[in-house]
Amino acid sequence: MHPLRHYLESIEEPITDFAARVGASRQTLYRIISRAQAPKPALARRIVEATGGAVSFETLYVNPGAGLTGADAPEAGSGLDHERLKRAIASVVHHYAPAHAPVMPEPEAALAAEAAAATYDALSRITRRRGQRRLQQALRPVFAEVLIRERDRLSSAALDRAAQLGAGLYFDGAL
Repeated sequence: MHPLRHYLESIEEPITDFAARVGASRQTLYRIISRAQAPKPALARRIVEATGGAVSFETLYVNPGAGLTGADAPEAGSGLDHERLKRAIASVVHHYAPAHAPVMPEPEAALAAEAAAATYDALSRITRRRGQRRLQQALRPVFAEVLIRERDRLSSAALDRAAQLGAGLYFDGAL
């Protein structure tokens, strides 16, 4: 059973109510629960927060289409250092944020690092490629969501540069 379905059943909350709480459609949540679709990073963050961590990023991104959960789910094997990834993401966000913007809160940086690591792991299982270019692919959608406040001034090329910068900071050991 998918962890989100288990959570909703355990607290006896209808999926329509939970969908309203996290700002998603009932159909989207059904597709996530059936593993027909992985959530976008922003929705995944809202689900993790709304469940108080009872549903994790790892369980939301594990093997879409396979329906594996709990003890049957494969371990996230990205091998990425989450602390270093969190610092790389926070550094890039700080670089792209307006001068008066506050520093990225630690919990938000940790969630962004979890989403990037889970995406990195999922993409690596598809083709077995790893490394800096794979991390860039994983970071781009995370930055697209995290930097949404800056979307008016961030082009697609700027998002690519943000992902390249983040992966470079991570792999160059500059942090």
